[in-house]
Amino acid sequence: MRYRSSRRHCLVLPVLALAVVVVFARAQVVAGAKEVLATLLPAAPSPVKILVLVDGSPGSPGAVPAIVREEVLTVALWLLSRPGEVQVWTTVDDPRAAVLVGRFIATGPARGARPAREAQARSDRARAASFAQHLALPLVRGSSLAEGLSRVALELSPGTILVFLTDGLQESTVARTECTNVSTPLWLRSLDQHQLLQPGSLRGVMVGFVRFAPGPIAGDRCSSSLQTYLRARDRWQSALTRAGATALFVPGGLTPEFLARSNGGN
Repeated sequence: MRYRSSRRHCLVLPVLALAVVVVFARAQVVAGAKEVLATLLPAAPSPVKILVLVDGSPGSPGAVPAIVREEVLTVALWLLSRPGEVQVWTTVDDPRAAVLVGRFIATGPARGARPAREAQARSDRARAASFAQHLALPLVRGSSLAEGLSRVALELSPGTILVFLTDGLQESTVARTECTNVSTPLWLRSLDQHQLLQPGSLRGVMVGFVRFAPGPIAGDRCSSSLQTYLRARDRWQSALTRAGATALFVPGGLTPEFLARSNGGN
């Protein structure tokens, strides 16, 4: 009996050792497979935050609801292919300077079987269209652009894309640039006096001025020209560069290519 028991023990120990080796080897294979898959499969896109600031003052493209909804829909549809959010803000005439009027959340492309993915994609597109269509935009009279930008700067972080739907013409106590030629040095001094767009306040942020093109001044109070907008571009370029941002000026509407370039090509 003792001989048989000893023989069983001698058999059990090698079997246990073999089982440990098999488990360890399987774990190594699984880990290796995960590493291989990680190199073959595309990495999940990083979350993207896009903030749309609407200048709703008379004469601005942001004063036309159809244009605002078109641009917001372009942003929301582009975002559906990746996780992230769109916030829509508008300038206002009171001390708040800018207020949030809508937020759209995207979780990235759907997964699973093809019918489920297609159904989810249709649902997401409908949700984006509804978001853009039902934005509540307040009536705005003044062009407190620097004030609005400084307010939304509190919501931004490096890597954020800021879309500014505006004609770029400031008309407030900070400066009146619609009918007056305000030099860039005077513009920067006024920003400092009002503590707006201070150095580093927009560090790492991409600011795209959308539909930034010559157009009539509201009420025909004065004539507008290409020089009016070139001077406005110079003022904003100087102010935003000083604040740490990268400024782009787009005469037309938003495109997926522009948004991808603003997101580092992704």
